[in-house]
Amino acid sequence: MSSSSDDEDALALLQLINVQRHRRYWVHPVWRMSQEHRYFKMMEKLCEYPDRFPTVYKMSLECFHIVLSKVRHGLQKKHTNWREPICPEERLLITLRYYADGCSFKSLSTYVQRGSTTVQKISTPAYYNRKELDIVQLSRRTSFHLKKEKEL
Repeated sequence: MSSSSDDEDALALLQLINVQRHRRYWVHPVWRMSQEHRYFKMMEKLCEYPDRFPTVYKMSLECFHIVLSKVRHGLQKKHTNWREPICPEERLLITLRYYADGCSFKSLSTYVQRGSTTVQKISTPAYYNRKELDIVQLSRRTSFHLKKEKEL
């Protein structure tokens, strides 16, 4: 009789494990703000002042465009009927901000006005392949040389 009870307990435990969390929202209302108020729009404004860009992202605007041109294909997501994907520019900016600040995903998600899970998936190092990381290193050196040329 004991084995029957153990089997029932095991089945009950298995059922609890397999129950998936029910999502209340596809996108939480806090993050469903109009597109004009997104963090990315602030970045577009920041691009008008290239001298201020490095204070936020720790790289020059020229270097950002070099890196973006190299990794854009890997960051591009498909458009669907359900929702618009996050553009490669914003994905790269979120990643740069994460590495520049070293803050938690929760605090960064508030700053960029996206969900913390979304920010975590965007910012994980596995998202970028080794070739792209080599390009980032190359772009840092290019940025350094561009800075030296401006000083001369």
